Amino acid sequence: MAKNNKTRSELQRVSAAEMAKRTIQVENVRKIYNLYTSEFSGLIPDLIHYYFETARRGVNFWKSLLFEEIRRRDLQIGGVCQTRKLAVANKEWEIEFEEDSNVPEATQTEVIKFIKQIFKKVKIVNFFTDIVEAQLQGVSTFEINWDVADNKLTPTKLSYIPNHLLAYDDVADQYKYIDVANADAVKLRGLGWNTMNDRIDLTGLVIPEVHPMKILEVHSLDGNAQNGFLNGCIDALIWGYLFKSYGLKDWSVYIERFAIPAIVGKFPTLSNTPDKNAFINAINNYGNLFKMTVPKDYDITLLDDKGKGSSVDAFERFVDGYWDKKIAIRVLGQSLTTSEGAKGSYALGKVHDTVREDIMIADMMLVKDTVNELICRVLELNYSGLRDFPEFSFKKEKDIEYKKTRSEIIKNIADAGYIVSKEDIQMEFDFNVEPKVAGATPTMNQGAQYVEKFIEDYFQFVNKGA
Repeated sequence: MAKNNKTRSELQRVSAAEMAKRTIQVENVRKIYNLYTSEFSGLIPDLIHYYFETARRGVNFWKSLLFEEIRRRDLQIGGVCQTRKLAVANKEWEIEFEEDSNVPEATQTEVIKFIKQIFKKVKIVNFFTDIVEAQLQGVSTFEINWDVADNKLTPTKLSYIPNHLLAYDDVADQYKYIDVANADAVKLRGLGWNTMNDRIDLTGLVIPEVHPMKILEVHSLDGNAQNGFLNGCIDALIWGYLFKSYGLKDWSVYIERFAIPAIVGKFPTLSNTPDKNAFINAINNYGNLFKMTVPKDYDITLLDDKGKGSSVDAFERFVDGYWDKKIAIRVLGQSLTTSEGAKGSYALGKVHDTVREDIMIADMMLVKDTVNELICRVLELNYSGLRDFPEFSFKKEKDIEYKKTRSEIIKNIADAGYIVSKEDIQMEFDFNVEPKVAGATPTMNQGAQYVEKFIEDYFQFVNKGA
């Protein structure tokens, strides 16, 4: 996190006009057409090393632009990154004061309503997913656009700042923003190739310091480098894309050569011209017609790959079986392999189709901490006498695997000769249950059968819905 030596009271004295002013411009950068048409299409390890080294020295321009282009080109990388970011989008959340809070109940209600109104304005779900972007790229930054409404200074928009405009000053341990007038690929190229110093001189390159209350920084939990550009999944995904692209290019060349075999036509030396022309036309049309008639003295040969099956399998294992799987593991923490196929259970497919639980929890923690930082800023600027603040959190969810484990525990208790009460089962699984015979209560000997029948009916219901 960038250092901030100003006290909260100093920050609160800022004028509403200064806070509401748009500070960071994010128009399209200039002179980058050649990056997309030449450099990014002809990637080699030396170029990637240059991009990484430049990011390490403080300018993230090329690495960030390359990563965005990779996500557009590579279906697997784009898909797993999307899955990772959207995993938090459907989570239920709440804002509550602690039970022992000294804040009057009427004030609590007012404050929570105020925060929820702000969340509606700033498209809070988009904010969640952009926070998770930090886990991929190492760091995400936002500009908070403030405005005055009903005598309160409130955020009206949380603008994600593209990482290619982000620069890092390791001496001040501070992130700065490149002025769009200086976001020129040719100009930045000259700075990047100058390797006389271990850092890039940002003097005259970045915009003046932005007010700290307008900037919100989010840092990845994946990695511990001081320079956030070196953390996250981004470096591994770029290398994975490079090596995978070599295999895809070779596969494409192979398919071009052998998927439709080349045709060799041989005709007698003394053939007359009309016959030769007709023969050549027949060969040219063979790819469309798949049939021809030629004199018996003429010869047609198809150049084919006798080991086509094994060759195709080798390419597929390299691209799909290895790199795509490793990419999914790096971003999602797991990958559903083809070995499970259609035989895998619904639960197995559900687990492998989403983000691994510990990674999901880390993403939710990052979102929670960031949103609570935003809430603190808003309330400190508008409620000077507030002694404590409400907390944003995600609601705890009980997935099907959790409920299945709990049902097995209940069954084991029943098998041991004890009855689990109807009320406990209803509370655990969130729907009403009744014995088979109306008005009857299971006896000690009937407990296991009663619970077992309930569990069977419950999972038939769940699997039918799934």
